Amino acid sequence: TGLFVCPYHAWSFGTDGKLKGLPGAEDFPQVDKASTGLKPIHLDIWNGFVFLNFDEAPGQTLTEFLGDFAASFGDMPFEGYPHVIEIAQDIDANWKTLVDASNEGYHVNALHKDSLGAMMTTGDNPLNNFYDPIFSGPHMSSTTRANPEWRPDQPVVQFVYAAAAYKVQPGLAKEDEVAAGGQASFAEHPMINRIGLPAFSVETTQLFPFSVLQMLTNRYIWFQYWPAGPNRTRAATRLYGPAAPASYRQAFAEAHMIAYSRDIMTEDTVVTQLQQSGLSSGGVKNVVLGEHEYMLRFFHEEVLRRVAD
Repeated sequence: TGLFVCPYHAWSFGTDGKLKGLPGAEDFPQVDKASTGLKPIHLDIWNGFVFLNFDEAPGQTLTEFLGDFAASFGDMPFEGYPHVIEIAQDIDANWKTLVDASNEGYHVNALHKDSLGAMMTTGDNPLNNFYDPIFSGPHMSSTTRANPEWRPDQPVVQFVYAAAAYKVQPGLAKEDEVAAGGQASFAEHPMINRIGLPAFSVETTQLFPFSVLQMLTNRYIWFQYWPAGPNRTRAATRLYGPAAPASYRQAFAEAHMIAYSRDIMTEDTVVTQLQQSGLSSGGVKNVVLGEHEYMLRFFHEEVLRRVAD
């Protein structure tokens, strides 16, 4: 109909936000349609991502907000990965604990020892440290590598990696494949793996305050951690790939990877909720950060600076 219709009283508004109609208009003589409309919201788009700003007079444009990232990450090939699966969670923890979990690899060998540990850690990087951080305003990005010698030892997992529609791990099936359909690989972008790590795994990019993008070779993950209260977060995780499954084999592989992703996310969810219990108890006065947890340090310094302002 080209209208936004309120489900409560059926007032209708055009796509321009202007009030078009209201039932029983004669009972509302005080209503001037020309001045009674939806409130406009500032909107801009960067590389396919839609940004909203609810300030009546934004203090900066989106390009200014993104800083150097607007240009350096502006041609990242997100459009080549339209197939998306979304996993939503309500988590009893402050949103910043979830951001922290996405921005460091120090916990992988302990928390994810049975799911990610062997795949992600190597002899020269046993703690899965992030490398080569870059910062622009409140945003940041860093790189990590995988274990190129890792191979799945369970038959079902071997089948999944062989059946996947696109390369999912360095050294495994489809090693020389750019991506299904021939679209550009994230690994080929100059802002990904800037120092040329062997067996590149993930580029983790945080767009302040609560969006985290993880670019892998031929797919990417978008985390959003929406605050729903001081100790409550609504987490939206979107897994993007080049195409929907084209066969039963690929459909099975995708279903397995979704379940696997849920397992990893559940491991993070459980521990962040435990962390929140400790923080809320008052018994934890300080959090200690290691030298390689620079993304966490930078993030919290930015939060504190903005709260102080």
